[in-house]
This record gives sequence, structure tokens and C-alpha cells, in this order.
Amino acid sequence: MQFELASASDEPALRRILRETPFAGDISVTLEREPCVHFGNAIEGERSQILVARPAPGQPIVGMATRTLIDSYVNGVPRRIGYLSQLRILPSYQARPRTLKGGYAAMRELHDDGAAPFYVTTIIADNEPARRVLEAGLAGFPTYKYVGDVATLLVSAAGPTRSVADDVRAGVPQDIDAIVACLERNGARYQFAPRWTREVLLSPTRCRGLRAQDFLIARRGERVVGCLACWDQREFKQTIVRGYSPPLAWARPVSNLLSPLTGFPKLPAVGGSVSFAYLSHLAVDDDDTSVFTALASAARRTAAHRGLDHLCIGLGSGHPLLSIAHSHFGAREYRSRAYVVHWDDGAEAVRTLDERPIHLEVAIL
Repeated sequence: MQFELASASDEPALRRILRETPFAGDISVTLEREPCVHFGNAIEGERSQILVARPAPGQPIVGMATRTLIDSYVNGVPRRIGYLSQLRILPSYQARPRTLKGGYAAMRELHDDGAAPFYVTTIIADNEPARRVLEAGLAGFPTYKYVGDVATLLVSAAGPTRSVADDVRAGVPQDIDAIVACLERNGARYQFAPRWTREVLLSPTRCRGLRAQDFLIARRGERVVGCLACWDQREFKQTIVRGYSPPLAWARPVSNLLSPLTGFPKLPAVGGSVSFAYLSHLAVDDDDTSVFTALASAARRTAAHRGLDHLCIGLGSGHPLLSIAHSHFGAREYRSRAYVVHWDDGAEAVRTLDERPIHLEVAIL
């Protein structure tokens, strides 16, 4: 097996692998990046490297994985770390241990540039085959240390909203500095929260498709005490339903019929895309529940006005606003397990991580 960094000519093959490697579960989905994989990868961090696997030189790609460098808060301080994502192997090669082991050897060579002490990654909780292999501590693999769950909530945009007293409005370009300040002081309270600078928020590649008016900001007096963005990424990232488990396939018509009453989002037909925007860039001073519900209600109204069917937000299992999000939204929840991944040279940096709750921005995963 040959491993190398992807080139521009590999784009069609990368998109094909994303289409042909669904995540299994009650709802089987593919996470696709049309019309260009690099458009989607660029929002993940400062530098993204796609490693590809070929059975032999010149042969078609059968696997891929991405290493991205991103500035995040670690123990409350901005630090560059890595993110490992898009580990995909075509089904006919998944039972070949040498493919995965060789891929990690090649990833270790990339890691030797010293740019990141360790990496963060997620695995869907019910992806038991991947978990068994990666959690086993096998020779030739990096260490996967579990650090908590991430709950991804899929929310119906058509659900009820609540009247709230807080002053919430859409952002304007003049609000960027206040938004950055709110994101910085709150991001530092969470482990691995991305650092959003003014430069990053205004970047057409790092925040592709995100505008100042996509932010909702909550004010008390002159101070911005909370913010949340409604980030529509459908022009460069898509979630496609590839199948349902038999019980869910049977229940889907009834669930969709009752959706207006239950508040649970409708489930699209197999082959259809999930029409949603991410609720990203969440920051709420003191985790104030009234501010959060004010922002969430405003985001739901914004999404419905824009013709979106769903909203998607991700919160760590230890996040104090997770239970409020559940009660406010009536959402479908999908669980992932979050890990810190390191080789021997990163063991000490991982050992010094404190116990503050994790916050991974699912919009850029």
C-alpha cells in the first residue's frame, strides 16, 4: 500500500470515497463535500493535509484521512493542536489491517513536523468496529484517550419558540469585535474550543459562507453577553441519508406526520439530503440559561424564515447548557465519543490537561 498527500487531481476520487463510505447506525449517512473537498476542509483550521492510500503507484485511491492544525484553547490558553478527521476506507479494504496500520505510520511522519503536540478526534458512539480497533492500544497505532461524549442535536426549525426578555438581534459588521471578545472569554472556559479571532471570522476560507448578519447577539446594556451563529454550509458540505434501520424505517412515516406536534425534525427519504444549518460559535456569559434560550429561539425563527428544515448544534456531555438545549428544542440526539490522540512525544502534554468540560465545534468537524 502506498501513502501520500492528496493533490488537486485527486479531488474527484476523494469525493467518491466520501460518497461510498457511509456511517452505519439507525440512520446511515454519508458526509459529503461537493463540489470540492478542500472547500469544506479549509474551515477546519489553519492547515489541512489529506493523506491518501493506493494499492500501488498510479492506482485509484482506496482510503483517506485528514490532519488539520487549529488554534484552540487548552487549559484556558490558546495553543495550536491537531484534529484528525475523514478516516475513510473503501469497504473492500476495511478488513485489511495493513491498510490502517500503514496509514497511521504515514500520519506519524506528518506529525514529525512538530506542529501539534497531540490531536483531537471523534468516533460515532455506535461505530463499534472502529472503536474496538482504535481503543485497543495496538502496536503501531497512536494512543486514543477518551475525554468525553459530544451530543449532536438535530432540531426542527419549525418547532415552537419562546418569548424572552433579553435583547437579541442579528449582527452587523460593526459587531465583530464584540463578538470576538465574547467568544474569547467564554472559549477559554472549555477544553479544545476553537479560538475565533477577528481575522478568522472575516476569512472567506476559514468561515466560508458565514456573514456578520448570520450571528445572533444578546445584549444587556452595551455589553454582548451571548452570541450564536446560524451557519448554512450546504453549498460545500452535505449530509445524505443512505438508509434506516428496519424499526426506524417503519416508524419514519408516522414520526414525520407527528413532527409538527412533537417538535422532532422530519426524516428525509433515503438518498435525500438533510437541509440544516449549524448553530455554531456559541458563547454565553456565565452559561446564563435565559440568554441561551433567547438566542436559540431567535435562531429557530431565522432558520424557518430562510426555508431550512433543521438546525444542528453540538455540545459536550459536560456542557452546562446541554440539558437546557434538550428541553428547549425537543431534538434528536446523536452521540460521538471524543478522544485525545497522541504518540509518545505527546504523552506529557496530554497528562497536563485539566478537567474543564470539552467543547468541540461540530460545524468544523
